[in-house]
Amino acid sequence: MSRNPPTQSQAGKLLLVVSILLSLGNDKISRNVALFDLPVKRTCPGAGECLSYCTSMKPEVGRWNGVPAARWRNFWASLNDTFVDEMVAKIRDGGACWTRFHVSGDLYNQAYVEKLSNIARRLPDVNFFLYTKSMHLDLTPLTSLSNFTVIKSFGGRYDHLIDVNKDDYSRVIEDVNEQRKGEFLCPEGIAALSGKSDEKFCGYNCNYCLSDKKTERTEPHQIKVAFLLKRNGWNGNNLPQPLKPPAPPPAGARNQ
Repeated sequence: MSRNPPTQSQAGKLLLVVSILLSLGNDKISRNVALFDLPVKRTCPGAGECLSYCTSMKPEVGRWNGVPAARWRNFWASLNDTFVDEMVAKIRDGGACWTRFHVSGDLYNQAYVEKLSNIARRLPDVNFFLYTKSMHLDLTPLTSLSNFTVIKSFGGRYDHLIDVNKDDYSRVIEDVNEQRKGEFLCPEGIAALSGKSDEKFCGYNCNYCLSDKKTERTEPHQIKVAFLLKRNGWNGNNLPQPLKPPAPPPAGARNQ
């Protein structure tokens, strides 16, 4: 089986029956943040040098606790015409203040961008955000929304499309001395330097990237965040074969 996701025309021929897996936080992020992840690398068309330090590869390489299976289930679900309706219902049920797409994975094509835009439009009281290296896509359907923050990430194939004077952006640095004027250094990196890497910050005592563009709960600002490189957080890119899509329902079951 190919390691690449199916094209949009191929996806249209699939009838998939698969449930979405949406988690509330993780070991680093508050439960106030709902997380939706996709398979790493195979859904990252803008990936570049970031592949040499991608921390999201580690769970898939190590096959931790069903993580690869969960990510592939979400990918197959995202191809369905019912994806928007199902995501809206999942996010409402979860009750999180924010929804983050892609701790792993990225915007893999334009149709998927449009689906995320439709989800956010139907949930105007929820704030959405993501980091992306897919600047070759038209991100206007997301950036034009008052409840969606798009943070463009350096380290990919389309860095030249990032305007550091205007765009929300992030980059990975190897040393604190590389931090530029006006950039915010993620406190998780500082904690790692001080030996307190088990402390939680995102959504707890730091909301810098969780910008609320609609209200004054978080003062609007251009996000310029630097992440310290996690030297021990990556263990290679020998990813397992992609999981196969779920089988279609048996004949006669589609109208039931």
